[in-house]
Amino acid sequence: MPAPLLSRRVRFGPFVVDFNSFELFKHDIRLKLQDQPFQILRLLVQRRGDLVTRDELRMELWTESTFVDFDAGLNAAVRRLRDTLSDSADTPRYIETLPRHGYRFIAEVEELPDRARELKGEKQEPAEAPVTVPAQIEKPKDARSLEGWLTRVPAIWFPVVGLLFLLFVLKTEGWKNLFVSHASNDIHSILVMPSRTTFPTA
Repeated sequence: MPAPLLSRRVRFGPFVVDFNSFELFKHDIRLKLQDQPFQILRLLVQRRGDLVTRDELRMELWTESTFVDFDAGLNAAVRRLRDTLSDSADTPRYIETLPRHGYRFIAEVEELPDRARELKGEKQEPAEAPVTVPAQIEKPKDARSLEGWLTRVPAIWFPVVGLLFLLFVLKTEGWKNLFVSHASNDIHSILVMPSRTTFPTA
């Protein structure tokens, strides 16, 4: 008996079957398949290599309250399934008929990851690069105090301080000019006085 399928999505030949969405694909093209032929395919694939009897298919797909010709209904469903798979009862590649007993799936089956996990893996985004935060330089305590004092001084004081400084400079320049002008008027001429000469007596 083959190992049970761990995946709900399998591949055989050019076909992919998704048992979650009840879809059959060939070369990524979705094929139309009715419910009963699809359920037959599901049972055969899940028990690949083993005989699935006609009674097992009847109990799985036809309820007791269904009043139909079971043999004709099953033969028609298997025929539609083979037509979709391009398979033949005489030279089977996928579904082998055991006369008066049932059917067996004979192709190799490859399990695939579920579609949801596959899409999640394809759309997975790379991790974001770590953000580097520049180190803060610790300022001296005096600098922080001066900076804080300047931020607390109202803006109106800066023009006042500038005006006082300008007046101080002008006043200093005025005193300097006054001092230079007085110094230049102090001395204009030199008076030469005759000297007294004392001659020695004889």
